[in-house]
Amino acid sequence: MLDRGNFVLLNSLLPEGSGWNLTRAVGINNRGTIVGVGYYNGNLKAFSLVRTPRSTALALKTWAASG
Repeated sequence: MLDRGNFVLLNSLLPEGSGWNLTRAVGINNRGTIVGVGYYNGNLKAFSLVRTPRSTALALKTWAASG
C-alpha cells in the first residue's frame, strides 16, 4: 500500500498477535478500503481493511474465502 508516496506493508498495520497474515491485496476504493485475501489462524479468508474516521487505525472485516 502507498501512504504519502511510501510503501507500507499491510501486516505491519495489524495488532501483534492478531492471527492474520495478509497475503494479497486485490482492490482499493476511493474511500481507502482495501480488500484482499490472507490467512487467519491458518485458514484462508477474504478481508476488508477500513480506515476508521477518527484515527488512522484500521478495522479488519473477514469472510470465508470460497474455492
